[in-house]
Amino acid sequence: MFSHSKKITSVFPAAGSLAGGADLTITGDFFEEPMQVTAAGVPCKVKHVSPRQIICTTEAVGRSRMLGGPQPGNRGLLFEVWDDASDLTEAGPGYRWQFVPNAQSPVRFLSAAKQSFSSRLRGFFVAPQTNNYTFWIQADGPASLYLSSSQDPQHKVRIASLPSGNLEWSGKWVKNWSESWQPKSQKFELTAGLRYYLEALHHGKAPSNGMRVGVQIHNTWLNPQVVNNYYIERHEIRAHALYLPDVQVSAVYLTPVQAAIEELLSVGCDIGPTSAKILFHDGFEKGTENSVTTEHVVYGTEPFCGRFSARSPSQLVKASPSSPQGYDLTEYTHVCFAHKGHMSNILHISVSYTNLSLCSVERNLTCQWDFDGTDPTSWTFSCTDLWMGCVSHSVPLQDLPINTPVFVHQIDLLSIQQKETAGLFCLDEVIIADRAVTGKGIHLFFPVNVVVIESGAVLCEGSEEDDHLYVSTEDVRVSVTIQRLQVSSPPLGGTFCIRLGSTVISDVSVHISSHQLHKLLQANTDSSTAPYFNTSDFIVIKDSETCYESIWTLTWRTKAGDLPNVINVSAENLTGLKAAVSSRVVYDGGVFIGPIFGDMLATSNNKTQVVVVVNDVPANCSGSCSFQFSQEMTPLVSDVEYSAGNGALVVIRGVGFSEESTTLQVQVKNTTCYIVMSDPTKVVCKMERLPLGVHQLTLLVRPYGFAVNASTGEGIFLRVEPRLVAIEPPRASEIGGLRVALRGTGLEGVNLVLFGSQPCPVWEDTRSSTQIECKVPSRGAEDAAVHVTLVFGYQSTTVTNLFQYDPSLNPAIVSLSRNRSGLAGGQELQIGISSFANYQGSDIKVQIGGTWAQIQVQMDDGLNVMLPALAVGWYNVSVIINGVAIASNRQGHLPLDQVAHSPIQPGFQGGGIHSFTGQPVFQCLTILAVIDFLLMSSLNLPSSSLRNQRCSRKKAKPPNLLCCLFCRVEPLIHYISEVFSIEPCCGSFLDLGQVSLDGNYSCELQSSDNNTIKCVVLPRTHLLPYQWWAEVSWALTVTVTVNGISSVCLGGCTLHLREQSTPLVDVVTWESSGMYTDVTIKGQRLAWPGDSPVVRVDGQAVCKVIYWNETSIRCRMHCIAPGEHNISVSNRRSGQACFRSTSSVLTITPQVHQFYPQNFSTNGGGLLAFAGAALKGKSRTAVLIGQQPCLILSVTCAAIQCTVPPGNGARALRLTVDGISYDIGKITYSEESTPTFLSFVVTGLLLTINVSQVMEMDAIHVFVGDSACRGVTITHSELQCSPPLLPAGEYPVLGLDVPKGWASSNLTFISQLRVTAVRCNWGGLNGGMVHLHGTGFSPGQTSVTICGSPCEMLGNATTTSLSCLAPRLQASLAFLCSLTHSSASCQEDRSTIIECDVQVMVGSYRQQAPRSYLYLCGESQTQQQQGDTSPSQSHTAGLVASPKVERDEVLIYNSSCNITMETEAEMECEGANQPITAKITEIWKNWGQNTQV
Repeated sequence: MFSHSKKITSVFPAAGSLAGGADLTITGDFFEEPMQVTAAGVPCKVKHVSPRQIICTTEAVGRSRMLGGPQPGNRGLLFEVWDDASDLTEAGPGYRWQFVPNAQSPVRFLSAAKQSFSSRLRGFFVAPQTNNYTFWIQADGPASLYLSSSQDPQHKVRIASLPSGNLEWSGKWVKNWSESWQPKSQKFELTAGLRYYLEALHHGKAPSNGMRVGVQIHNTWLNPQVVNNYYIERHEIRAHALYLPDVQVSAVYLTPVQAAIEELLSVGCDIGPTSAKILFHDGFEKGTENSVTTEHVVYGTEPFCGRFSARSPSQLVKASPSSPQGYDLTEYTHVCFAHKGHMSNILHISVSYTNLSLCSVERNLTCQWDFDGTDPTSWTFSCTDLWMGCVSHSVPLQDLPINTPVFVHQIDLLSIQQKETAGLFCLDEVIIADRAVTGKGIHLFFPVNVVVIESGAVLCEGSEEDDHLYVSTEDVRVSVTIQRLQVSSPPLGGTFCIRLGSTVISDVSVHISSHQLHKLLQANTDSSTAPYFNTSDFIVIKDSETCYESIWTLTWRTKAGDLPNVINVSAENLTGLKAAVSSRVVYDGGVFIGPIFGDMLATSNNKTQVVVVVNDVPANCSGSCSFQFSQEMTPLVSDVEYSAGNGALVVIRGVGFSEESTTLQVQVKNTTCYIVMSDPTKVVCKMERLPLGVHQLTLLVRPYGFAVNASTGEGIFLRVEPRLVAIEPPRASEIGGLRVALRGTGLEGVNLVLFGSQPCPVWEDTRSSTQIECKVPSRGAEDAAVHVTLVFGYQSTTVTNLFQYDPSLNPAIVSLSRNRSGLAGGQELQIGISSFANYQGSDIKVQIGGTWAQIQVQMDDGLNVMLPALAVGWYNVSVIINGVAIASNRQGHLPLDQVAHSPIQPGFQGGGIHSFTGQPVFQCLTILAVIDFLLMSSLNLPSSSLRNQRCSRKKAKPPNLLCCLFCRVEPLIHYISEVFSIEPCCGSFLDLGQVSLDGNYSCELQSSDNNTIKCVVLPRTHLLPYQWWAEVSWALTVTVTVNGISSVCLGGCTLHLREQSTPLVDVVTWESSGMYTDVTIKGQRLAWPGDSPVVRVDGQAVCKVIYWNETSIRCRMHCIAPGEHNISVSNRRSGQACFRSTSSVLTITPQVHQFYPQNFSTNGGGLLAFAGAALKGKSRTAVLIGQQPCLILSVTCAAIQCTVPPGNGARALRLTVDGISYDIGKITYSEESTPTFLSFVVTGLLLTINVSQVMEMDAIHVFVGDSACRGVTITHSELQCSPPLLPAGEYPVLGLDVPKGWASSNLTFISQLRVTAVRCNWGGLNGGMVHLHGTGFSPGQTSVTICGSPCEMLGNATTTSLSCLAPRLQASLAFLCSLTHSSASCQEDRSTIIECDVQVMVGSYRQQAPRSYLYLCGESQTQQQQGDTSPSQSHTAGLVASPKVERDEVLIYNSSCNITMETEAEMECEGANQPITAKITEIWKNWGQNTQV
């Protein structure tokens, strides 16, 4: 308790940053420690407290925090009032509101309400502890109570409702309860400290006491001895039948005055107001052809208006065949009529609507008319709002969407299930309208006194037995008619079944006393129910016992707590009209608080609130308590710049800053940065120098709070990295090895320098904060303008345009000391190289042809090498420094004609089609002399170097091809050779040709004829980017080989590979669009108009090009599996594209966009779904939950579905595709997500299961054994379905919630073996076909015996029917046919009938009550086959079964058989344990003689 009410009067500022840091000043009264303060549900750190003021600093608001919709505030609820129910919004008529301290209407505030009003209490229930709660509502008019499973009102559902006023909490709940009265909700398990949206709606009439909302808390330490507001557990069992009274009426007709009376009774009714919209109005003056009722009109009683009224109609409204849809109740809400007599206030209404799942559903509801009683002597006109008072608050219509039409099909008056007062009633002036109307009856009535004089009366016609009596007198003929309209219904009788835990108690009489029921329950307890029923305080009270109803109440005197619901009942053998039995929980044990205290409540507000809790008690808000985390009030930082000199300057740019530096605070790595200047978009501060790395920066702008990153909305980080300004010298040769200086700032922390991807070794002795030196690596595969990367710690920074490799600075071969060598080698060759002094000590190699030469000496101007031994021929001399082959700067001339070649400028990658033309290529035999232009270019050959030329040349238009040529050329390095010639120069047609190119290229032959060859230039191996530049030359010599003989070029035989002709690929990206993968390629010269490019994946699958231009290609292919895929791009004009700045390997990785749900049952079985891209692997796709596999149901590129295994708690989710694993996230197994089956009861063909953790909208599959239960419906905590027809046995009851998983269930369903009917159950001694019907049969495992002999099963057995062939009657029993009645008997001689028990067994299960089969001793085979009906009367009148001998003694093998039952036709005895079959000795055939068996 507290002495003063803490209250809040104001909060400043009213808005602040999303990142927190706002200093809130809260003004109010009676503040003290300890306390907690929250703003929009986010903790606010208290810095200062005084009795009238609190100063606290907000924390950052999480992204998941709901800032829209109704927001919880301080203690109490929001109470709202409207003048009517037409618009329940703030714009509605007469809207006004106030906060109330607890869950009840403020009576004083309601005193200003109009005659009819609507009010609402709404806010949040704050659970004081994790427990089970039950909510109650009480009001003096129709009311409804709603609760949400969270703080979101969108999830609210109706949990309790009242169709009309209720003066007490338990009024019409404990006594006289009907389905329409639901003042109490089901139990809800709520979590301590969480807020649950609560709303109560009331429609009342002034003056009014409003409404109240109460709560019951179960399972607390409190008990009835501690508090007086404790509800003790209370259950009720009710058996009832419909009561219809015996109805008789009499009518007296005076024929002379009847016409005059009818003429006077023709005046109509006065109906108002005129503004009412009336759909239907009928006074029964024109019969019932157009009437909504279906009854006959009468005029033998006084009408309300006019001449006619309807007598005791059973239906008030029924949709006509021409308009089966009915009328819309949401538009025409009221039904009005005049009534007189004994009329029930109960009605049945049939409606239809479209639910939240867009399915059309029909509901049958039981409601009450809005009148307190009826008068048998006078008319009463009344109106009932069926929409507000019945349908809109009905529990079965919780799935009704807002503003959805509800159509009325039928309204019944007599279809009720409770006792009615005997008598008739009449109805007149039925009106269906959009509001209540008034009706004033206008009629003329002349009373007629009828006197029946006994002395003059004679019985003229009919009799009392015919229910008609006609009487006449001498003066006036009077007709008196007595007619029975209804016979009274039979009383309630029979038995029902009680399931107490797992025990089934059968044959319980509907008239059982409370004492007997008490003993019966205690005698049938087990270990689970004994603690509740075998106690001294358990009592049973019989609250009601009439001919048509019995009610028993089960309760305890002192036992506290919420007991389990272990009692269920079902009908067994009830008699009466619509007899039924049911059980319900009247009270669950627990403390009742009504109305709910303000400590458990929080107000509903349009804006987020500041909440103060002092000593665990929420404060009141008497002013403005709102505070909003606002995007507009959040300072945004778009850029942070750091520069270091003597100190360090930090420049922060963004919006929402302040010009007042005193309101700003900047910290970097918990170090203050002192403000130098500031304005609304820029802040500059100074601090000590920071080490390299990433440091968190905070900017506080008072009073609104911290700034956030403008792009991410999260934290701000300052990146301190080295800054590279210049590299000296800025250019170097491709060979590398040059020492360069890197100048800048912050260089002392650099531990690695990369030129492209190659390290540049740093000279440690020259390192400083402004300069470092390193040795430039060779160019390798890098671009000429190489990126320079500085690596510091785990971070890096890259700069461009500061350094470039220049091929012109490469050293070159300038001279050779000799150009000839012997075959044995061993001679020294001096190679002159320009600028070689800078590269001594580098990795240097010399190659002669394809053989490495040994280097003898390195000098400033060149090398000395030892020539190797080689065969005869010419050999190229190559010098390679650091992996780069240097070129020669000498030029030579070779006076040879060349073959024309087109095109001459393909791309680096080849792929273009080239043609070669000249004098007939295949018409002469050609001597191939391969002349490598690259080698010749390094020689300076005079024209005299060609000698001994003997050529026969044919004239042709240049360009042409030398037909026959054999020459001898002396190259620079010449191993001794011989001169030879081939004759003749011309020969036959050759069918084999080959085109050769220098270097790393080949030309694939496409077509050829006598004058032209076409081929496609291709790289012999895949060129890496560095090889584009490392080729010896971009000019390739073309050689044609025919039948092993190479041609000589006469001119124009050089193929030039140029960069400007090569398609280049810069970027390759991919994205998934459902079942397709789109690949986007960007670059240069990729395609040309009219020339569609070709994109191949892995050299096979063609990616269909859907868009292209010179710089971009987009293609699409079916789902591509994750992994690495080789991409190639080509076009006919330029050939294959080079992948210059990107790899031709496209890596596809699986992408999971979302997975759902994330909460599962601990029993597993839930359906986990993934949505994403590239999810299906080439060989295998798997999902792991922790270490357990998730069973894959289906997998495509875009989606995966799998069944989760059992588990508990949080589990990591991992996707494995083709052996590579990807972490996806986590799922949670929890008891809160695990449906639980608690108990069940079987009523007829319906299985009702008590469940928890199941919502009405859940998709639940129920299985009995392996078979599905059909027609599953969920209402509150009950689940109903139709169980399958199963063979006799015990089956587990299982539940699968899609997608949560399997329910927890220990329930066992017992399928009983019952035989309900036997057809064709008689026949001759040879037996015959028998048909059995029932439940629990098992095809293939069912056995049937008749008198102990097996009945041969036929192959048509099902679980409900089977057929078998009855066996021939055993000889040991057939002798009974010889027994006849005594000759002294007066009965005629008739055939004997032997009755045998039919026993059915399924495994170990046996039917409870055996059925009979009749063997007819005198029946012929023809008669047996005449039908399947019972035997004729002549048969059944005969002797049945074994007769009784006169001396009442039976001997079996001379042992006495004790007689247990005997009649004239039947006798049973118990004897020695010996069979009676097949050992009959002699049978005496006369009645009355001894019979040996």
